[in-house]
Amino acid sequence: MTHYNSRAQVRNLLVIAGLSSALLLTSCTGSSDAGDISGDTLEAASTLTAFPPEISIAQALRVQECVRAAGLNMPFDSDAAQSTPLSYGLSNLFTSADEAKRTGYATTISDGKNVVSEWEESLTESDRQKYYSALFGPDGSEQIEVSLDNGMKLSTSKVGCIAEAQTELYGSVESALAFTGLVNEYLTTAGDAGNERDAQVSALAPDYEKCMDAKGYTVDDFDVPALAEELFGAYRAPGEQPGKDEQDLAVADFDCQAEVNLRDTVAAAFAAESADWLKANEGRLLAMQEELRLVQERAVDIING
Repeated sequence: MTHYNSRAQVRNLLVIAGLSSALLLTSCTGSSDAGDISGDTLEAASTLTAFPPEISIAQALRVQECVRAAGLNMPFDSDAAQSTPLSYGLSNLFTSADEAKRTGYATTISDGKNVVSEWEESLTESDRQKYYSALFGPDGSEQIEVSLDNGMKLSTSKVGCIAEAQTELYGSVESALAFTGLVNEYLTTAGDAGNERDAQVSALAPDYEKCMDAKGYTVDDFDVPALAEELFGAYRAPGEQPGKDEQDLAVADFDCQAEVNLRDTVAAAFAAESADWLKANEGRLLAMQEELRLVQERAVDIING
């Protein structure tokens, strides 16, 4: 049984989506045929793996605001803002052209990469403890804990900047942790799909690159965030919408992802190894999909100020 302590997981816990990569355990895969899973269930599962980027960005914004209110000049965490549950290395898997235009790429946000880690290292010991207390509340603060079907326990503080951001987005810390647990369970059952999934995604890359080239962009594999950083630099403030050129790139990215069927390919690879779990958890998945839609709406409101 594994138990995660919040204070030891500062970097992973700054964004609830980022938990999943840290919590992925040895797989216990399903054996049934994914073909008899309902389309609604497959779509809900796909939503869990194509996490709406606005949620990560909004939580990073709220955490930054809260820590600054505590008297520490925390920069915007662009690494956390592009953190997702995706285990196949894609942080820009858009679900629509509108979403692509709204969010763009965290690599163009002005505070840049690794800036929070560097800032944290620069703090005095006193300020570092002040930072941790702002994030999680003082030592001894009330914790919430949930146990997953795979035996893992997840816990996090019910107070502090992260808890406040989660409550604003999800309605409660309990709801945020429940979502994290559901994603973890799903990715755990799909763990053995990794090699096949990576092979299928890699096979799509040449056609994707051709599609992007036809739209005027030279991209390596699916790494458009790196291209955005190269083309535009870190030019926009946290919460500021992408400029037109970045929006055009993001829409082209979405269009080419759709052309090569990237999202469905990834979702199908996950589902093929998780059929038993998907069928057993259909109700939970459908309910969580609707909740995630509401969380995304709240996130967009936060970003738009």
